[in-house]
Amino acid sequence: MNEEELAVVTMHDDDAADSTAGRGTMVIRIWSEASADGSFRSRLTFAGTGDEPPQEVVVASHERLLETVSEWLEKYPD
Repeated sequence: MNEEELAVVTMHDDDAADSTAGRGTMVIRIWSEASADGSFRSRLTFAGTGDEPPQEVVVASHERLLETVSEWLEKYPD
């Protein structure tokens, strides 16, 4: 399976009935720029529940990608 075909989705029936459960969706796309240095890029698109529109962030490092994911996950307690 190449990276463009890879997707993972998990849904638990017991979470679906809980209207207080935190829910959100994040899609991460990564690529290398076509420039000579092949710079890393990543686009994160994420949304929670409610009326807020999805947000989109583009980052240029692995560190910033992980920071952005961690910040987003902090909205959803364990």
